[in-house]
Amino acid sequence: MNARGAAIDLSDVTRLPVRLTTAEVCAIARFSPVTLRRRQKAGRFPTAIPGEQGIYARDAVLEALGLGPQVGNISDDSFQRAADAFHRNRLARKRRAA
Repeated sequence: MNARGAAIDLSDVTRLPVRLTTAEVCAIARFSPVTLRRRQKAGRFPTAIPGEQGIYARDAVLEALGLGPQVGNISDDSFQRAADAFHRNRLARKRRAA
């Protein structure tokens, strides 16, 4: 969901706005604003555009999620599988670290 409560269309990542709000970034990445700030502090996620508090560059966000701007047109199902793989890998790293 974006800031206005509308669902984010992930069927074509190039159709996402060039600038994303914090709420949109969290919806795409499927984590909370607190986790977003924690990852930024650790240097594992891009920070907001300088001078634009809470606004992120779409390509930087997709790259940080391992989905990159080169993904282009993909189906919802393909995007969901890619996002699920990202989350599985992240959980596996956490388990190994613990």
